[in-house]
Amino acid sequence: MGECVEHYLDWIEGVGRHFSLRPLRASLGVPRGLDRDALMAGRTLEAWEHGWKVAVRTSPEQALVLFAHRDPKDGGAQFRTVARLRPSGKEGGVFLEHGTCRTYDSAPDVHLFGSPTVVRKILDLPQVRPREPELLEPPLELHDDEVEDFVTRILFSEDRRRPYVLVSPKNGVDEPLVDVDRLAEALETQAIVVELVGDRATWNLADAFERAGLAREFGHCFDGAVRVYHPNLRASRNPRDHYLWLPNRIGSFGERATERLATEIAQVIAIRTIPARFFSLVEDWDSSARRVRVQAKSQEATPAQEKKLAALQEEVDALREEREQCEREREELEAEVKELQLLLELAEQERDEALQQGVPPTAWAQSPPASTKLDLAPAQREALRFFARHKAPRSLEDAVHIVQALYGERIVFLPSALESARQAASFQKPDKAFDLMLILAEEYWHAYQRGGDAEGKKVFPGETFAPRESETVEGRKEARERRTFVFQGRPMVMWKHLKIGFKDSVSETWRLHFDTDRSTGKIVVGHCGKHLDFD
Repeated sequence: MGECVEHYLDWIEGVGRHFSLRPLRASLGVPRGLDRDALMAGRTLEAWEHGWKVAVRTSPEQALVLFAHRDPKDGGAQFRTVARLRPSGKEGGVFLEHGTCRTYDSAPDVHLFGSPTVVRKILDLPQVRPREPELLEPPLELHDDEVEDFVTRILFSEDRRRPYVLVSPKNGVDEPLVDVDRLAEALETQAIVVELVGDRATWNLADAFERAGLAREFGHCFDGAVRVYHPNLRASRNPRDHYLWLPNRIGSFGERATERLATEIAQVIAIRTIPARFFSLVEDWDSSARRVRVQAKSQEATPAQEKKLAALQEEVDALREEREQCEREREELEAEVKELQLLLELAEQERDEALQQGVPPTAWAQSPPASTKLDLAPAQREALRFFARHKAPRSLEDAVHIVQALYGERIVFLPSALESARQAASFQKPDKAFDLMLILAEEYWHAYQRGGDAEGKKVFPGETFAPRESETVEGRKEARERRTFVFQGRPMVMWKHLKIGFKDSVSETWRLHFDTDRSTGKIVVGHCGKHLDFD
């Protein structure tokens, strides 16, 4: 690990293999000739007048390197790079984790970049071997007849740990909107770039997902679009989990489209892969060291001092645990918010693409993601923002707004459904109802297309789905009237329902009544609230 740490210090100083960085480091005030003995001994070197800080922490188990400095283009922002090196257990091998973030006015705004120079230089060392050599390979080409095998054997592989980035050709020119080789270089060590080649490749991609039982939207990557597929693809419920950059968005990046796209892809990947508190590893290390010193000091104290120290230590430990918990929750929520912001951006770009004047009859226009019809209302945006911060819908009403926003092309909530959800604000399990609504809009919708309710009922857990009511209920005129709703001027009797609980209690029992409209193919929800037989 020592050689890699020295390599990082060369990178920070801008010397040796990193000599080209010396002018930039000099402009930041980083001197040539850092006191490396002091750094290896655990000291932190910093110059507040220049705004940089360097720290190294080492033990037999790991080594940490921190380099923080002001953004040369924005003095109010700071870049922070953290590297963690650990023995890999293979003939002196080293496992390296590296992350870069940008903070502004103490509010983290994570911008993670493609493969950094220092990592590439370390990989050039003769004794270094990448754990996954495929991440260093040139971009792959995927032709028409190879697509289905690629989807089933590679993208769906349960052992896959690497993200794949698929780049489609622009219609009419058969060339991508970005430089595929430069994109692969920028994402080296982070993702494998694959270029779709051939007239049918993009169509075959969507077909392959549909034949495999996933939503066709998972395979939408047409007309110059770019898409990242994370591991555990089969476990995904929402196609937007695997981000899609549409042609309009890529075109808006201008001359540096490849570099800007690489930055966003790397950010999306990093949000899912960088461990919590990664950028605070050095501070956590120092906090643990201080705790050890305090404990050692307490052993030298008198009984009275020991008692006082013990009380103070308990108070400090409680405060520290509370702070660390708050920090963890803050970082998790920030990641959730960042991911949701990306979701909103993607939804908005899909909407804008669909609303363009005279959308050309391209492959994209002929087979658009259903979500191009999405138009987020203020209530939907607010529901999504709350969900990002708290990892659960605030209420049944919020759950309805979120599902409608994400799956408006498949499911319709009638005004009566929204009103019933609003009236059931006291229901205590909106998160469980939300999960069932997601299954309804995803797995059920696809299963119903294949085999109606005979297939659809299989996707719901336990006894949460019922295709009919009991004979007693269906025989009552009042029950039928309560389950009859109007969609597009036509009455629909909705015996099918999802259910949670059986008590005569709005706070503990929930029902969602729906049916499928054959003319539109949409699931229509008429009620989403209390048990309809309750007074």
